[in-house]
Amino acid sequence: MIVSCWSVKGGSGTTVVAAGLALVAARAGGRRSLLVDLAGDVPAALGLDDAAGRGAVEWLDAVHTVAAPGGASWTSLPMDGPDVSRTAGDLAEFETRVDDAVSVLARGASTTSEIPEPAAVLLARRLAADGRFVVVDAGTLPASEASPVAERLVADADRSLLVVRSCYLALRHVTRCARRIDGVVLIEEPGRSLGADDVAAVAGAPVVARVRCEPQVARVVDAGLLCSRMPRAVERAMLDIVEG
Repeated sequence: MIVSCWSVKGGSGTTVVAAGLALVAARAGGRRSLLVDLAGDVPAALGLDDAAGRGAVEWLDAVHTVAAPGGASWTSLPMDGPDVSRTAGDLAEFETRVDDAVSVLARGASTTSEIPEPAAVLLARRLAADGRFVVVDAGTLPASEASPVAERLVADADRSLLVVRSCYLALRHVTRCARRIDGVVLIEEPGRSLGADDVAAVAGAPVVARVRCEPQVARVVDAGLLCSRMPRAVERAMLDIVEG
């Protein structure tokens, strides 16, 4: 199962939603989770050390042949980098463990914007066969010029979740977006004139969870404590997705 979270405008809360979903799926849903960070902010939100600079970009740069669960293997289209053995395709070497049930595949030392399409396909296939509950923080994807990796992981996901505020400017971007939207995670702010029904109508998809924009959420994220002190507003909203 792959769930990709993305937004059309910066500051929508995609990283908080993706990280919260992976944590809640493991803790309340009883399943192991892998959180794939394409935006680059997950380690900071969870208080993890990402100084090693190893993650999705390095995995994509390194592998030619990827070991698939069950003993099979896939060979990518030609990519730069040294030849490696089949077992070198294991994601575990590039992951950071949050706890016994949750791991993070960080973005790595550089952006994913220049990763070629064949590599994006390879990563999507590897994640689809992983066996864990995979949550992708695809970051901000404007109507054009998004990275091939992010676009692929949104297109191939079992669920594509748009994270958006009930903001007129953000919804204008949604109307120009041709990506599949299976559900909307609405970040609710006081004083907005647009409601959940308006957002659902624009997105053409139901609102599957609502997260109240509270000062506590910002304080927890700024302190890197989302893992240990997840606000109830976030936890309840993520439960709606896991149980939905």
